Amino acid sequence: MSEKNRCLDEGLSRLFSGGVPQAEPVRFQKGELIYWEGREPDRCYYIAQGRAALGANGLEGRHAVFCILPAPAFFGELELLSVQPVASEVTAFTDCFGYCFHTEEIRLCLR
Repeated sequence: MSEKNRCLDEGLSRLFSGGVPQAEPVRFQKGELIYWEGREPDRCYYIAQGRAALGANGLEGRHAVFCILPAPAFFGELELLSVQPVASEVTAFTDCFGYCFHTEEIRLCLR
């Protein structure tokens, strides 16, 4: 196991007392849409390398970028608290590598 994976495992073990949720490695190319408005909140992401842009579409259809998330960063975690559709979108600002966590599995580990 690599040092990065060992550190991630140890950190997640401290966070989740009911067991550690399975992390699925993911890669996104620059410009690729990762998380989008209206989507069902079924997963959250941890970006280990790269940067992602957090934004949303305005009432007039214009896209606004709120911030650039540099690694390390989590997003989609607020959707763990609610079953509302996603209200923003995240796009890979650079090539990104990270992990995807399915929210149902996380909820089970948090119990």
